[in-house]
Amino acid sequence: MITLKDPLPKDSLEKIANKMFIPIKNKLCLTCFFVEGSGRRTLINYFLNEKTIIHKIFGKTYKKTLFIYINPDQMSNASSDNYLSLILNSINIQIKKLNLKLPPNLDSTFSSIKVGLELLITKGYCIIFLLNDFEFLLQFPETIFRNLESVLAVNKNRVNFLFFSSVNLLENSILDKLHNFKYAVTQSSYYNELLNQKESAYIFDSIEEKLSVKIGDNLKKLIYELCGGHAQLLKYCTHILKENKVGKIISLAETKLYLLNNHQLKNICFDIWHSLNDFEKEILTKICVSGDIPQSLLPKSDFLVKTGIVKKSEDNHYVIFGQIFDHFIRSQVPKEKIIYDEKTDRIFFGGKSCGDKFTLQEFKMFTYFIKNENKVISRDEIGRILWGKNYIDKYSDWSIDKIISVLRKKLSNIGFSGQKLTTLKRRGFSFSNEI
Repeated sequence: MITLKDPLPKDSLEKIANKMFIPIKNKLCLTCFFVEGSGRRTLINYFLNEKTIIHKIFGKTYKKTLFIYINPDQMSNASSDNYLSLILNSINIQIKKLNLKLPPNLDSTFSSIKVGLELLITKGYCIIFLLNDFEFLLQFPETIFRNLESVLAVNKNRVNFLFFSSVNLLENSILDKLHNFKYAVTQSSYYNELLNQKESAYIFDSIEEKLSVKIGDNLKKLIYELCGGHAQLLKYCTHILKENKVGKIISLAETKLYLLNNHQLKNICFDIWHSLNDFEKEILTKICVSGDIPQSLLPKSDFLVKTGIVKKSEDNHYVIFGQIFDHFIRSQVPKEKIIYDEKTDRIFFGGKSCGDKFTLQEFKMFTYFIKNENKVISRDEIGRILWGKNYIDKYSDWSIDKIISVLRKKLSNIGFSGQKLTTLKRRGFSFSNEI
């Protein structure tokens, strides 16, 4: 078996590197968006240590380009001052490697950063800061962004930023907090998509070699459908099956159920969910419920679509990238609420379509109740719904009561309280859909 050193196929790595580093070479700041847990750190470490691809991009300027990786995980305490100290320490490492020295007794950490950068620039170097987990800074006072703006202002032709984030930094509420530094964050962007089938197959080969296991084609297909190209989910699924010796002793259907309910995989899904903003969570919930994104939310869907969290299916509906994450989101949908999607003319409960449980008359009546939640619906209104303009000729209290009774039973059968459809003596009926 061939030893697999690269985290992805070479052509994929070259494609990613070009999108990440060509804008930087052209003196643009770049924000790279990754789905949480999709291999961001692996790629950063690869490009910093295996330098052939980046060397090819930068050409002659490579030898005079310093890549400074700032990783908040290296901080002992989370604060703006410690973050600036981390930047300064990283600059000092480069200065020492080049046998240079900072002047002594500088006023502050920021002054030392500025002088350090100026020293490197006078020696002909360009400095590229790779800021991992940039969203981590959002917890700090807004002065940190003014500090970073001042770092960039030392020399915009020689100092540049490459931001890495699993949070949508382009949301207005975040951009407002960045003040003028938002112009650096929004200068150019790259969305790293989840793995395609070829890349996932490469990951499977790597896992087989590392764990000394053979994963059958049917099991690979199942895991890919469950994980949808999310690197961490793919790896954890395989490790979980190996450690618990599950895949070889139960059927594929049982394996699927086992993985859908595994707590480790749920934790990964929670991390993805937690990284999304409220608009994105609402979009994902709507997709699970109706397979569509409301027009009002489409402008908020860029991060989800461009990273591959959301995809278009063959029937032109939106779907979630993998069954495990889809299953997790459905668990977030309140089970007590009935949802009617007018665009598709479908009824959903707990994220599942249930309109086929009702006859045409029941469906017409119930959707009217949903659209008029908590209002009193008279018997005459129901008559017009059921029998049209000439309802008086066909009107029957017995028929209305029978349909209401059957409707309550069917609601109870799908797990919704039939008691929420109430009879109001001498007034009509009312439906409550409140959680």
